[in-house]
Amino acid sequence: MTSPILSRLADLGYVVGSVDELRESGLRYASAVPVLIAALNSSVDRRDQEVLVRALSVPWAAPEALGPLISLFREADDASGLGLRWAVGNALEVLWDDSRFDDLVDLCCDRSFGRAREMLVLGLARSKRPEAGEVLIGLLDDGDVNGHAVLALSRLNVAEARQGIESMKHDDRAWVRKAVASALAKLPAGGGTKAPGNEAGVPPVPGFGGGRQPDPLLGRPDRNQLRDARGRLRC
Repeated sequence: MTSPILSRLADLGYVVGSVDELRESGLRYASAVPVLIAALNSSVDRRDQEVLVRALSVPWAAPEALGPLISLFREADDASGLGLRWAVGNALEVLWDDSRFDDLVDLCCDRSFGRAREMLVLGLARSKRPEAGEVLIGLLDDGDVNGHAVLALSRLNVAEARQGIESMKHDDRAWVRKAVASALAKLPAGGGTKAPGNEAGVPPVPGFGGGRQPDPLLGRPDRNQLRDARGRLRC
């Protein structure tokens, strides 16, 4: 990392030898967030970008860092999806904010991003929106992220997901089988249980209620195709 950002950090009272040192300092460096974002926006070095992203993967970087990180997730030069873009997804999980729910769900549902979405999908468990559980149910047939969808559904306690989760009991990944067993032990048996945020008891959307699975959508559909019968987002 070049010296100008370290100088700007020092001007704010953060005298460190690297951005990693700042991240590991134990300080709540909220006043440094604009400096880190500015450096991220101007950086073209992927290694530097990843260092900055990890420094922004802290709760006090919200809401300022959310927009730039959403843009970087879309634009990152990361063919494997397990480098910079994955790190950005991890940051977005930490910073999840329902004010950007539609944008975040777009990223979760775009299968072209592959495993880079893992932690982002887990971030849906932080949402207070009633659509979150339904989006996650729609991801249970997505082999790149369905294990993380199970973890998130278990945290949200979405009973409607039970049948879809049961279909993954023999997944070839040991950690996914463990997550499935844990989720099934937690979720109530039988369909028709209210999803989180559905306290009014709105009848389930066809394809979600009673444990039924939504029809998979191939590729990246138009935003309007992601709307269910109540105008709610799903994958």
